[in-house]
Amino acid sequence: MKTFARSLLSNLRALPRNLSLGLRPGVADSHGSAASRLRRNFFYHLHPLRVTERALRPSVTLGLGVISVVLFALLSLTGVLLMIYYLPATAQAYGSMEDIQYAVSFGDFVRAMHRWSAHAMVITMILHLLRVAAMGAYRHRELNWLLGLGLGGLVLGLSFTGYLLPWDQRSFWAVSVAAAMMDSLPLIGEALKQLALGGQQVGQATLLRFYMLHVALMPAAIMMLMAFHFWRIRRDGGLCRAETAAGAEPMVPAWPHLVLREALLILGVIAIMATLSLLVSAPLGVPIDPHTPSNPEKAPW
Repeated sequence: MKTFARSLLSNLRALPRNLSLGLRPGVADSHGSAASRLRRNFFYHLHPLRVTERALRPSVTLGLGVISVVLFALLSLTGVLLMIYYLPATAQAYGSMEDIQYAVSFGDFVRAMHRWSAHAMVITMILHLLRVAAMGAYRHRELNWLLGLGLGGLVLGLSFTGYLLPWDQRSFWAVSVAAAMMDSLPLIGEALKQLALGGQQVGQATLLRFYMLHVALMPAAIMMLMAFHFWRIRRDGGLCRAETAAGAEPMVPAWPHLVLREALLILGVIAIMATLSLLVSAPLGVPIDPHTPSNPEKAPW
């Protein structure tokens, strides 16, 4: 316990310095003409040209970062398709969800893909953070670790704001319970509740605010932080790079070793989510009855 406490204090003392170092240019590539040709390419700044042999092992990263990005891309695509038919108004939201579910061609599939991809992204994001923490991969990359924590918070916020949009009985009372919990927060609870709901109760203002956060502000923030996250990995020297007793770990070209593995993983994730969405429809509860809460009244989580 004393060793852990000393290590924690040492990391906290080194945090400001490591964060300042994280803002400086990182490891540069000097691997010939291939790097020179791609130096002005935006993709070059997000994807490494070379990786360590250890990073190619599935047991090291588990591909959780790539899976999270693929799920976010699926969420963005299916979300845009759902926006065509969804109406963010209390009198029309549930009816538009019924149209998507039962009347629009492939609407059931698109909605299921969106729903299950959202659940999968939350699980994958949590596992990714746990993997980084368990392996100590955040050391000397504290800035990127904080970016990852910020992305994790935004993913949870994206999931929470999207939960209200079906405007059915379960989503209405789940957000109502969560809003009531804010009253227990000291000092900022009441103000935070007013800001989130646009009033004292879940209503039209709440639905519109959650819709705006879900389809515009949070996705934009996630894309910006994600780009910065990838760039920082690239500038820190790539995935799972560390110094060994014999010096730097051996490196191999990203093409074809890493790129082909990523392509196979992307296709696998898409196939799994499509199959799940074909077999299991996304649930849609009964219409809202604000005078008759569920028994017992609670949030599903």
